[in-house]
Amino acid sequence: MVNLTYAPACNGASLPRFSDKVILPADILEQLVSARGLDLPHPLLFEARSGQARCFVGVKEFSSDEGEVQLPSLIADKLGLASGDTVAIEVCDDVPRGTKLSLRLTEIYPEIINWKWFLEANLSSYTTLTKGDILYIEKPHKVYELIVAETEPANSICLIDTDLDLDIQPLNDEMAREMARTSSEQNNQDPPLELQLGRSYTVKTNSTFHVLDADSFTPSITASLLVGDSADPSGFDLLVSTNKYVAKDSFIWSSIAGPKGSANYVTIDRASPLFGKTLFVLPVSWTGISSSFELRIGSSEQIMPTKSDNEIILSDQNIECSNCGATVAKNSLFLHQNFCFRNNIRCPKGCGKVFLKHVPESHWHCEDCNSYGDTPESFDIHQSLNHTEMSCEDCEEKPSFVNRIAYALHRATVCEGLLHECQFCHLELPRGKSTAEARLLSFSGHEFDCGSRTTECPKCDRITKLRELKSHLQLHDLERSHLPVPTVCSNVNCVRVSNGTNSPGLCDVCFGPSYAAVHDPDGKKLRSRLERRYVIQLTKGCGNSWCKNPECKSSGLQQYGSMKEVIEHVTRILSRSQEHLAFCVDESTTKKKLLVDFVMEDPGLKFAYEWVCKGVNEVDLNDSNESGRIAKLYSWLEDNAPELA
Repeated sequence: MVNLTYAPACNGASLPRFSDKVILPADILEQLVSARGLDLPHPLLFEARSGQARCFVGVKEFSSDEGEVQLPSLIADKLGLASGDTVAIEVCDDVPRGTKLSLRLTEIYPEIINWKWFLEANLSSYTTLTKGDILYIEKPHKVYELIVAETEPANSICLIDTDLDLDIQPLNDEMAREMARTSSEQNNQDPPLELQLGRSYTVKTNSTFHVLDADSFTPSITASLLVGDSADPSGFDLLVSTNKYVAKDSFIWSSIAGPKGSANYVTIDRASPLFGKTLFVLPVSWTGISSSFELRIGSSEQIMPTKSDNEIILSDQNIECSNCGATVAKNSLFLHQNFCFRNNIRCPKGCGKVFLKHVPESHWHCEDCNSYGDTPESFDIHQSLNHTEMSCEDCEEKPSFVNRIAYALHRATVCEGLLHECQFCHLELPRGKSTAEARLLSFSGHEFDCGSRTTECPKCDRITKLRELKSHLQLHDLERSHLPVPTVCSNVNCVRVSNGTNSPGLCDVCFGPSYAAVHDPDGKKLRSRLERRYVIQLTKGCGNSWCKNPECKSSGLQQYGSMKEVIEHVTRILSRSQEHLAFCVDESTTKKKLLVDFVMEDPGLKFAYEWVCKGVNEVDLNDSNESGRIAKLYSWLEDNAPELA
């Protein structure tokens, strides 16, 4: 046990208010290493005491001044400490890793969709929790408070390197009913539709997103929401994003800036750097009124309105009124204009809209852009979406944006609070703050930190950071593509790799019976021994019923009547070449050869014959299931053999 002095702001370092990680002097670590060696417990936990008060703490770093300890205000308040007070610190080995954690809400937090990811993202500042404590999680806009209701297997548990069974409990019966109602509403939402090109769907606004597989898109795609004449089109829009958290404040493309009429349109260009193979489409109502509309998906040519062929044919018989812009028959133009100029008036601000007698007060034109509309509600919606500055409270620097559209683009792409699935821990967590290096490597802030954990390379066993494993494996692929092609034994019945140390090109096993330690500069003696092996095979055979050698009597594939015929046949074989010999092999090699021949018949095979031969000798083929043996061989080829060009 060591007594240290509590210093709230030693060396100007800052600690979060709500944490249990402390800053200790370096000599504490030196004493631990001296007493225990390098075999220190992980994580390193301490018990802090002041009078009768006690609690467990973790270590952020060993950098405080000698004799002093820096504590977060949460720990200082638990121990009842003031600056300069003495606190006793003792290493603790008996805090078990937690298996179950029950937290009781002090109020309902409707913005928390999934408590699992929320706690995964925000419990990193805690190393232990004790039953009865209040867990505080501070976010930029509020502090969340949860009561630690139950912990297993002990009253105090460690949160590091463990899987917890999490349970969120209501504070009372009223909160339980409210949570059940909210859960029921979420479960009763309409399931997402899997949208397809060229089809129409009936959808509800403000209900749920719909998934569009955009992998086979034409250069651009257009979605339209058919509002009709019964509703104000400015109150409804289509929002599109590349993540499933598309919402009114998080989208990439929208119909907001497009023309408003009987249908609202949004067009997505495949060439956009933000394009994703899966798009999420959300119909919304800015007025909060849920309605059902027709949603159409297709190419721009299919969806965007064009003049019909019938209108083009009739255009020679029609003429456009210079006052209202309507198309009327030429022989009716005089009568139409007599009425039109007396009763209809064009908007003097150039929007082209025509009104009866006078322009209504509800018709408006935006002073900051070319937008216009016909209702006060549509003006309020326009101002809110296009001309209201916003700032992001989820980002540390709280960036400002000129309008909601720019803010929504930020929220859907680079916001630190944007939920995403980490490619390393596979949890849905906020992106976090990205450094320049993280952005350069296309990682979110969380992925950059999470990817700092190490793992063994499955090919070379080298310790590598998770975020560098992909590029490390690509180096293996590059090295693999430059590997020399193995030399296979010249015995057509053998699939062993030859080391090329003998003139016929046989492997050591096949060349063994023909080896002789004699001087043979011209190879005549070797040829004689090869002839003798052939003659024995063709006249006596190897005696094995499973033999598949066509140049062996035991295989039954060839028969010769006399010794003269045998010798003539052997002479013809050796006179052609010694690079394709046919000697008998053992049963195991015969089975491997049959497997190689079977694999080589695969029309989709991406590997050379030599690599397949090497593969059957590298993998363990002691599997009674033929499909299992083939799977092992293909797996080895994928990992070790270069593909054919």
